[in-house]
Amino acid sequence: MNVVVLPPDNDGKQINNVPRLGYRSMSFHRAEGDQYMLTYLLRTSEGVYSPIDRAEGSDRTFPEYIGGSTAQYWFLQQNMQYPEKAAEKEVSGTVLVAYTVEPDGSVSDPHIFLGSKPLLNDEAIRLVALTDGKWIPATRNGENIADEKVIPVTFRLDDEMQTVV
Repeated sequence: MNVVVLPPDNDGKQINNVPRLGYRSMSFHRAEGDQYMLTYLLRTSEGVYSPIDRAEGSDRTFPEYIGGSTAQYWFLQQNMQYPEKAAEKEVSGTVLVAYTVEPDGSVSDPHIFLGSKPLLNDEAIRLVALTDGKWIPATRNGENIADEKVIPVTFRLDDEMQTVV
């Protein structure tokens, strides 16, 4: 999730056309002195980011991998096929992949949010696509909803892999 930092003169105006933000976001701005205000933003169907009340989001849950983040990490590591060219060139790094967890727990539209090295991007997208159906969807007012998520996929060459290649 991106954090939108509003300029001090924004005065709580709506934010329109903010690029590459997810379904929800936050903004911080200085209230007075050393105090800062946190505003939750929600993207409408028209693509406009508007402030929402904290109370509106109080019964909202976010997508969760079945088994938790540890299970998700192990799933990604067990299914990773380190790209051969990346291994040959000893390329490692972390790729942030954005995608939508649909109301049925499926994954749609995995895409690179922030790529570390181009040689790793395709494998990161493939790994996230493999998590299809392994998600507890987000809810609002007790109903499943689609929600965007961003996760890191870390590629690390250890000594053992470097000697095999």
